[in-house]
Amino acid sequence: MKHLEIEFRFGLGFEWKGTPLTPELITVGLRQIRDCAIEAFGGCTLTRAEGDWLDIGTDKIVSEEVATLSVLVELPIVPGVEMPPRERARVESNIGSMVNAIKTLLNQAAVYVTRYQVDSRLH
Repeated sequence: MKHLEIEFRFGLGFEWKGTPLTPELITVGLRQIRDCAIEAFGGCTLTRAEGDWLDIGTDKIVSEEVATLSVLVELPIVPGVEMPPRERARVESNIGSMVNAIKTLLNQAAVYVTRYQVDSRLH
């Protein structure tokens, strides 16, 4: 079955002002983010990892915990057939809502969003 896999990547170490996120804020925020994903996409997978990035303001490497939230959207089965415009608009709106929820709930400046077309099956 063809799916659009959408991944939302975001930091769990610091808020956008550089203040460390508290464990309580992370726990509550991640639960609410997962609830938003379930409502918008029917389910999700959350993976936590470690990441590094270069702070261009200070030229220092910042290490922090990160999360990737993955969701799937079913695509039309017929090759060459596009997702209907109304459905595409709904998916785009849900992506925007997820980005806004993550930014708000975890005080993030940005969320990295990637999309992949995948062939997936439940075995």
